[in-house]
Formats: sequence, C-alpha cells, structure tokens
Amino acid sequence: MANPIYHSGSDGRAFVTPVGGTLSELAVTKWDLEIDGDIKKFDNNKDGRWRQAGNVDASGNISLHWDSANRPSDTTPSIRHGSILDVELQEDGTDNVTDPTHSFRLRIIIEKPKASSDFDGTIDYEASFMLQSGTIKYPGDA
Repeated sequence: MANPIYHSGSDGRAFVTPVGGTLSELAVTKWDLEIDGDIKKFDNNKDGRWRQAGNVDASGNISLHWDSANRPSDTTPSIRHGSILDVELQEDGTDNVTDPTHSFRLRIIIEKPKASSDFDGTIDYEASFMLQSGTIKYPGDA
C-alpha cells in the first residue's frame, strides 16, 4: 500500500485514485465489517460431519470524511458505486498510521454510496461495500 500524504481520523483510512487524478486518502470515521468464511459442510459415514473453510468474503459499511482544507491533491475523489478503495480499518480506534498491521486491510468495491455535507468544504460519505478482490489481512498479519 502506498504511503499517503494526508491522514485524519482515528478509525482508519481509505485510499482512492480518481480517474485522471492522484492517490488520495480519506479518513474513515466509522466502519463495520462482516467476514464470511464460506464454511463447507461435508457429510460422511465416520462421524457424520466434516467442515472446511472456503473462499473468504466480506461486506460492511464505511463512513468517510473529506475535508477540502486538508486536500492532498487538486482532484477531489469521487466516491460512487463501483469505486474501488484500499482500506485500513483500525481495530482499536488508535491513530497508528505507522504500523498498518493494527488494522484489517482489504480492497473493497462501493455498492451504495450516500454523500452529505454539514459544512462548506466538507463531504461525508456513508457507503455499503463488498470485498472487491483478494483476501483480508487481519490485525497482526504482515
């Protein structure tokens, strides 16, 4: 994952590269994550059951904050359905950006974005997401 030039917030960060733009970082202010291990069940005659993990999947909701006063580039990222973001979701609410292993790390695709603005120059996004590709790195994974 690239080293960002901007960070604010204590619950994580999301990286997005808009079309024609440069890598930007958005503060994650709230998130939830549901991980589906796709457990497979195999019936057998010996003990009646055998279970095994399948392909992991994930979904959840994320709240993102964009403050134009701290913009890292001149291109405001556009969060829309289908946007792909690399996210680091902090496990303990700390602002530990020097060690991403304290977070869940995954590539997500935005399903349903909702934008709002309480103040001029500030945009908040709430969005549902799904795992886009790859796997999930848990806190403590290298």
